[in-house]
Order: sequence, then C-alpha cells, then structure tokens
Amino acid sequence: MIASAPTWRRTALVVFVATAIQTLGAVTATSLGVFGPILVDELELDAARYGLLVGSMNVGALPTLMAGASIVDRLGPGRSLALSGLASAAGLVVFAANVNFLVTLAALTVAGGGWGLSAISGSGAIIELAPFRQRGVLISIRQLSLPLGGIVAGVLVPLVGLWGWQLVFVAQAGAFLVFAALATQWPRARAVSRPRSSRRRPPRRAIQLGFLSIAMSSGQWAFLVYVTIEMTGRLGVPFETAAVIFVATQAVGAVARVVLGMVTDRLGPPRTKLLAVTSATSALCLLAFGLLGPDVPTPVVAGLAVVASVFVVGWNGVMIVEMAEAGPRREVNQNLAAGMTLARIGNILAPPITGSLIVVIGSTGSWIVVAIVMTAASLGCLLIGGGPIGPGGRELNVSGGASGETAAGPTRASADT
Repeated sequence: MIASAPTWRRTALVVFVATAIQTLGAVTATSLGVFGPILVDELELDAARYGLLVGSMNVGALPTLMAGASIVDRLGPGRSLALSGLASAAGLVVFAANVNFLVTLAALTVAGGGWGLSAISGSGAIIELAPFRQRGVLISIRQLSLPLGGIVAGVLVPLVGLWGWQLVFVAQAGAFLVFAALATQWPRARAVSRPRSSRRRPPRRAIQLGFLSIAMSSGQWAFLVYVTIEMTGRLGVPFETAAVIFVATQAVGAVARVVLGMVTDRLGPPRTKLLAVTSATSALCLLAFGLLGPDVPTPVVAGLAVVASVFVVGWNGVMIVEMAEAGPRREVNQNLAAGMTLARIGNILAPPITGSLIVVIGSTGSWIVVAIVMTAASLGCLLIGGGPIGPGGRELNVSGGASGETAAGPTRASADT
C-alpha cells in the first residue's frame, strides 16, 4: 500500500515552528549587534571582548551542527527542535542575569548551540514531510530567518529603552519556550529506516556543497556586516539613510529566498545550475559595489545594494535543499549536518577577514577579492554538476545501486512492496 502524503496542516505547522525558532536565533544574534552601544556600556566591555561575545553564538552552533544528525536520528525532528528552543531559552536567561563576562560568554555559546541544532532539526523535518515539488520553496521560507531576524532586532530597539536589555532578552527566551512547546505537538513522521551499522558512507557530495557554501556565505556575511559601514564611510551616505537601505536589503533578500525557492521547485534538479547563476551574479554585484565612488548618487548606491541582496542573500534555501538531496532519505540529517557545519564557517570567518582586507588593501580591493571568491563558488557549482536525486525524486548514481528510498521519500516500487 502506498504511504499517504503528509497533510498540509501538519506541513504548515512544521514549517511555521521551524521558521519561528530559527528566526528567534537570528534575532538573538543580530540583537547583539544592534544593541551593541548599550551592551558595551552596561557590560563594561572593550571592543575585543565584545567581539568575542558577538561571535560566541556562531561558535556555539558548530558542535550541534556537527552532532545534529545523531541527535535528530535519536530524538526525531520535533523533539530535537524543542530541545534547541530549551537550550536557547536557558542560555538567554543566564545571559540576562549578567553574572560576569565568562558566564555571559558561556551562556551565549549555549544559546548558539540551540541555534545550530534548530538548523538541522528544522530543515530535516521539512525535507521529510514536504512534497518533493514544494520542498525548495518551503525550505526557503524557513530560511527567511536571517533577514527577518535582523528586521525584528531593529524593531526591538525602542523596547530596550523602555524595558532594559535584560528584559528584552528574557522575552526572547519566553518566545523560545512557546515554540519549543509547539514542536513537541508535531505528529510523528513516518519512520525512516536508518543504517544499523555505525559505518555510514561519508557524505562526500554534501561536504563538497559545504565547501562551496563557505565561499557563498562569506560573500553574504561580508555584505551584511560591511554594506552599511561602506555606505556611510566610503560612499558618504548619511547614517539614517544607510540604515533604511540596509533594512530594505533584508526585506528584499527575504522575498528573494522565497522566489528562488519557487524557481528551483519549478526547474527541479540539478539545483547547482541555479546556484551557479546566483553566485556569479552576486560576484558581479559586489564587484560593482566595490568600484563605486563617493560621487555616485545615493539612489544608485541604494539600487545596487538592493539588487545585490536578491542574489547575495537569496541563495541559501536552494543550497540547503541541494545538500539534503545529496543522498538517500535516511542520510538527510547526516548530509545537512556536514554541509551546514561547513557553511557556518563562512559566517564566522568572513567578517574579520573582510575587515582585515579593507584595512590592508582598501575597500575596492577587498570587494574584488570577495567577487573572486563568489566566482570560484559559481564555477565549483558547475563542476560538481547534478547529484544523486533526479527529477521527480528518483535516486541516481548512489553506490550500491538504485534505492527504493530517496531524499524525497519512498518510490512507488518500495511503497507497494
């Protein structure tokens, strides 16, 4: 008998909760930057120690990204996502207590661990439940978390003056708890057979995609961190105007993630072709941004920044689906863990490296380097070509012959037997 498809109600709940928890993690991470002047003053930190504090969430996410496959395989995606929310909530409450620097650093690292686990459990749940031809757009909706998090963090700024920063972070912890409780209410997905042996095939293709993601996420985070600084410093755009342009880039980037998800669902595998075009266009936009001078009119600067955000920010969901499709369904979590762990390295390294390049070789030279990296990622996407999942979710070129269970779910043959 053919297994029935998951209902839209269950799929919608999974996408909503997974997106909400991942967005809350992004709100916390971006809040540390947006609230920076207040936190530096009240926590009595110098720039170096505050930099450690801001980076601790991304660092904390790495262990749970690497271990995420094992955790999700053992607990299931719903319980794993609930655990991620609980960890983030606990870390934020301890952070708000402001005991001392080491405790706050450890607390944000724990919160980052929850953020990393939510990336694996949320994506894995959607991949297992979503219809194959709607997978790209649903994952891309979930990946709205980063731009939405930045927007929400900006909206919370007035509350810091009214409530104090501690209560704002405690409120974020409360929101984590609410969505963690919702995650425990998910109907359990159809059981997926896992390898009985601990010896699994190395997720080679997911690792290849992860290395390409390092390059693409480096361009993304160089843009996110330095576009406002570059506009106000090098291009002479007033800070208030630059802030509005930044918010516009986040909003457009959020829409672009959904649109590119719809495009990749329509085109189908191999998704690396769309990723190659996206990365190459990003390289052109960032190169053009680096070549702008202070005499360029502000509307031109704003237009280029907004257009760049479509490609620099929009690619993420497409890449995650490609990672998930790098092998049979039973290996989805393993593939996501390998690929997304490497992608997070780009998030961590891009800001300090880009900043150092700006100091050493200047703004224009640094953006040329970023453009070269993005071009290399585009060529890499073309070189690795399509993966084992073909049109319609059929598994191709997987060692050991064709399998009845793909990343899209069971084929008709396996379901009938």
